[in-house]
Amino acid sequence: MFYKYLAIIVGAASAATGFYFIDKARGYFIESFVDYFLYFMHSFASIFIFVVGIVTALITLSETLEKKKR
Repeated sequence: MFYKYLAIIVGAASAATGFYFIDKARGYFIESFVDYFLYFMHSFASIFIFVVGIVTALITLSETLEKKKR
C-alpha cells in the first residue's frame, strides 16, 4: 500500500515538474531555427513529463480505489 501512495506522489511531482518547465519555456528568445527547435523540444519534453506524471498518478489512484472496493 505504501508503494501505491509513493507512486501517486512521484506521478504528481513529475507532473508538477513538467508544468514548471512548460512555464519556463515561455521565456525563450526565438532568434533562429535552432532556437525554435530547442524551444519545441523543451516544450515537447515538458508536456510529455507532465502527461506521464498525471497518467501515472491517475492509474495508481484508480487501482488503489478499486482494491479498496473489494
